[in-house]
Amino acid sequence: KPNLIKGWKEKYNFTKLINMYGITETTVHVTFKELTDENFISSDSNIGKAIPTLKVYILDKKQRLLPIGIEGEICVAGEGVCKGYLNRDELTKQKFIVSPFNKNEILYRSADSGYVGENGDLYYIGRIDTQVKIRGFRVELGEIETKLLRHPAIGKCVVLADKKSDKDSHLVAYIVCKKDVKIDELKEYLKPLLPPYMIPNYFV
Repeated sequence: KPNLIKGWKEKYNFTKLINMYGITETTVHVTFKELTDENFISSDSNIGKAIPTLKVYILDKKQRLLPIGIEGEICVAGEGVCKGYLNRDELTKQKFIVSPFNKNEILYRSADSGYVGENGDLYYIGRIDTQVKIRGFRVELGEIETKLLRHPAIGKCVVLADKKSDKDSHLVAYIVCKKDVKIDELKEYLKPLLPPYMIPNYFV
């Protein structure tokens, strides 16, 4: 959100700021946008246009192109798209499909949502699945829920990313207990099972 760094840009106005959208599966960088004064008064994440070796499409659930201003899934084709996930054939089949626009090209379905603006630039909105970003890390909420449900004291649970501010999200686990359990005990239980950034900050 460029408006969050408006003060920084005013202080260091000789510096160019570039907003690049990227995904690991497309060798990281996909689009490029040099931010202008106009961008710094907006909270819209303008990610610009595809870099020369890649193509970006905004598609609906049936892989049809969407018109300007309509939100859909960001899909990427071109030289930067990787071959798939190591030892994850099912997921590879789901995410890496033959492009409906070029049978010789692979299209990566990012599960990110966005739209094309009237200026031709792409705008990033967020995720269309249960994956969230916590301090720069990709987190599948279902993975945390699965681990929590294995604890003998927990009957049901839902984990959500709660946005406390524009800058950061926190993980909150909503649990239904079969018996009394301390929060510290749950955190200790999760420590060997999940990396630190995936352990919920709060339990309700």
